[in-house]
Amino acid sequence: MSFHKARIWKLPIIKRPRIRTIMGFNSAVDTIGGRYHTEAVVLRHQEDQYTRLNFELSTMDDQCDIILPHWWLQQHEPAYFFDKTQKIKFASDYCQKNCTSTLVLGLPPTEAIASIQTKVDAAIAAVPEKFREFLPIVSEEAAIRMPDHQPWDHRIDLKEGETPPHGPLFAMSGRELDALKPWLEKMLNSGRIRKSTSSCSALLMFVDKKDPDDPLRPVVDYRVLNRMTVPVRHPIPLITELQHALRTTKIFSKIDLKSGFFLVRMAKGHEWKTAFRCKYGLFEYVVMPMGLINAPSTFQVMMNHLFMDLLDAGVLVYLDDILIYADTEEEHDRLV
Repeated sequence: MSFHKARIWKLPIIKRPRIRTIMGFNSAVDTIGGRYHTEAVVLRHQEDQYTRLNFELSTMDDQCDIILPHWWLQQHEPAYFFDKTQKIKFASDYCQKNCTSTLVLGLPPTEAIASIQTKVDAAIAAVPEKFREFLPIVSEEAAIRMPDHQPWDHRIDLKEGETPPHGPLFAMSGRELDALKPWLEKMLNSGRIRKSTSSCSALLMFVDKKDPDDPLRPVVDYRVLNRMTVPVRHPIPLITELQHALRTTKIFSKIDLKSGFFLVRMAKGHEWKTAFRCKYGLFEYVVMPMGLINAPSTFQVMMNHLFMDLLDAGVLVYLDDILIYADTEEEHDRLV
């Protein structure tokens, strides 16, 4: 199973005390696999057929979330039907006897279906029907789409005589190393970073999030680069002014942009200044990373440009947070 998907689905992950050797399709050793596995995951593979499986975790191609083991396919004998349905069906004697919801989940079929709804499904179900046409916008695929170059591409203009330094490489803990390679591969596959030949580099580290169960958060230390950068004084909205616009309104909707800064491209020729290095090499950002001194200003410039005709007319924007407000439901729906 993809490490990335296991985290998105919030599956319980178990670290092995000793690494197990895992082989790929080409008989090569999977250097990431063998360290972690999931707890038993319930798969629904037909109307009332379920299986419990523990999955090895590794990095995988973006178009593949799960690879089912060969022994499982032999046991369940999936058959592809070339009729109008074009479905894969499981009609083996083993499935009929061992894969019912009553046996696997201890529930009758109707309760079993409800019990395995994911958080994503629950969130989608909570979206009012009139807004469901916008669901593709918040999909995982849309979130990782690379933005085009725009007039607000982020520049890093250096003060006269300044050159970004080549920082040291520090040792990472075992937990950080476990997080490093999957994150690198995800960022490279999405196109957000690329290999670099830059003359400078900043330190990459991982820090804990507020929830200890969440994965570590990668941080690039751009403090030295920021001291060398010409600051941009574009204002960020004052919270007190934003609150004033809401004093009489009754209906609100909040939109939070996922990985908002990654919606801005680095200006051509400025990517090398974002370089960072780790044990796997030197890399640079193609999109605007967090931690740069002028990144909030650049992002606010983009948001003001996109929403200028709506600002203070039912829409407030503070960096990657968008608030829609109105006195009536009809006006609110029109703005959405």
